[in-house]
Formats: sequence, structure tokens, C-alpha cells
Amino acid sequence: GGEARFVLADSGSEEDWENVISLTIQEFGGLDIMHNNAGIHFWYNILNDPIEKWDEMMRINLRGVFLGCRFAIPKIIERGGGAIVNTSSISAKAGGPAQALYGASKAGVTQFTRSLARMYGPNGIRVNAINPGVIDTPMMRQAAAEAAESRADDEDPPPAGPTRGGPALGRLGTAEEIASVVTFLVSDEASYVSGVDLTVDGGLMT
Repeated sequence: GGEARFVLADSGSEEDWENVISLTIQEFGGLDIMHNNAGIHFWYNILNDPIEKWDEMMRINLRGVFLGCRFAIPKIIERGGGAIVNTSSISAKAGGPAQALYGASKAGVTQFTRSLARMYGPNGIRVNAINPGVIDTPMMRQAAAEAAESRADDEDPPPAGPTRGGPALGRLGTAEEIASVVTFLVSDEASYVSGVDLTVDGGLMT
């Protein structure tokens, strides 16, 4: 029942972010909420893999969130306040083999979120983060396939995420379930919730 627009953009690009925000204002007359959800994942061996891969991960996962907030916050302030949700990960809370890079990028998102909540709360902006667990998405399926391939290679240790016997609910999460949590956090129902990083993992980290 809502309206949507699609804009192809690189979340690590200042120019693209300026364009996205400009088009948002043009199409909808203002900006009230933002969900920074773009991200990439790959397994990383800190001793052998190219250093440039560090830059790539940080550019999308952390710089992208920074740029989104940098360009959106002034527009949200103009509207008298609003809400921002940044997607972090349970990997920000628990380490896993070959996930040091991904986890570091997401931990940065979490701390960035907390700082923004303190900084812009007086402007009426609530800033929260979510920590999804194992969610059934194309990115997760690709990561699982790459992990299985790596386990078959005796030369490398098998990459594994921060698991504790699987989610307590006994299944993967869905993108729709994550979207429901984001919808709550940007709604008036969460009007006194700010500066939190909410774990949404089906009990995986319990």
C-alpha cells in the first residue's frame, strides 16, 4: 500500500548518496526515516588475503553507513526529527574464524550508532542498530557455499560464524522478520528507544 522508488547506488560513494537523498526529497517532500542496510560479506584470512579486501569491506559496511547518516541527518533535522536504523550483525558481538574483518566492520557500525544516538537525540533523532543472526538471504547462502568449499580444502581452516549449536528456534530467520523489527524501531511505538543494538537471531546467541 505504500510507494517506493528504486535508485541504483554505491553506498560507499559520496556522489551517489547525495543523489539518493536529493531524489528522496524531490519525490517525497522530506526525509523522516533511514535504514542503512547495504552490506557485503566474505571470509577473510588476515595473513594471506589481499589487504585491499579490508578497504572494500570497510568502504561498504562502515563508510556506507557513515555517508548515509552524514547526508540524511540534516534533512531529518529539518523535519523536526525522525529515526535511523543501521544494520550491524551478531558478528559484532562474537568472533568467528575468518570473520575478523566482517565482525570489525559491523562492530564499527554498532559504536557509530551509539555515538549518533547521543549526538542527535536533542534534535529528535532516534538512532538504533539491529544485529541479525543467520538470515535466509542470497548473501547468507553464498557465504554458506563458500564455507563448505573451504572445508573441503585441507590447506585452510574451515570458516565458521559465531554459532552456539544453531538458533534456539531451530530455523533460519527471514528478511521479512528483520523488516518487521526495523519497522517497529522507526515507528512511534518505539518512541523512547534509542542507542540500542537489538539482537534478532532466533536465540542463537543465548
